[in-house]
Amino acid sequence: MENSCQPVAFNDDQLVQVIACVVDGKMATYVSGPITTGPHFIDWYIHTGFRLTQGSRAYADALRRDVVSVNQMRIDEVTRQTRRTGRVVIEPATLEVNGWGQTDYVSFWLKVIDAFAREMVMVPLWQYSLGCCAEFRHAIRTGVPVRDNRGEFIDQETGMNMILEAARDVEARGHDFEFLMKLAAELARFADQD
Repeated sequence: MENSCQPVAFNDDQLVQVIACVVDGKMATYVSGPITTGPHFIDWYIHTGFRLTQGSRAYADALRRDVVSVNQMRIDEVTRQTRRTGRVVIEPATLEVNGWGQTDYVSFWLKVIDAFAREMVMVPLWQYSLGCCAEFRHAIRTGVPVRDNRGEFIDQETGMNMILEAARDVEARGHDFEFLMKLAAELARFADQD
């Protein structure tokens, strides 16, 4: 019998089971940070991204190189800092599933937060990310304590104000770009949904 390394396709419930092999119940710290969006994305989009066709290979390659890699390093910094305290940490930046879009990832990570997170740590400037805003709102609604990377609590009112400020900033900086105006509107909607 020949041994072959074929890619294995998992659904999100199976991936949650994989985490359960390592994490016993709600004992993990979940690190939330921008991956494909955030302030680096906004700067990149204003200077470079708008020139590329969304959905094209060139767009995807530039986004990965100029935004995702920078965001992954920031999440990695906060993850390492958090792990030094001896806590079990779950971070979303290293998981890549072929065929998944933003909705798939957000849905999956919310399940992970429900199953395993006893607290959430936010990477600086998280409020510019739709995924992070969804995670923050979900944590607040389900009673998971949220802190910044320095250990300070972020309550619902503070977090929602941070999201509104980010929405205003994106709107002011992106007024020439329809895509960024939509992003600003989506961020503002997160702050309005209590």
